[in-house]
Amino acid sequence: MVGTTNTLPLLPFDGGNIFRDGLDYTMSKVFRKMKERKRKRIAGRVSIGISITILVMIIWLVLGQG
Repeated sequence: MVGTTNTLPLLPFDGGNIFRDGLDYTMSKVFRKMKERKRKRIAGRVSIGISITILVMIIWLVLGQG
């Protein structure tokens, strides 16, 4: 259970860091002329957005069972 939870693309867990780094790497290959600072900022914001979305879905699932 802990291993599965750790792979979720939420930022406090390893899955979130892997997602952010993977997105940054992909963006570096696709957008070669984009500055590193801007690319990292975009990757960070996207990963935060995904994390919030997944967290809301989990809370909705737990609270919706009542």
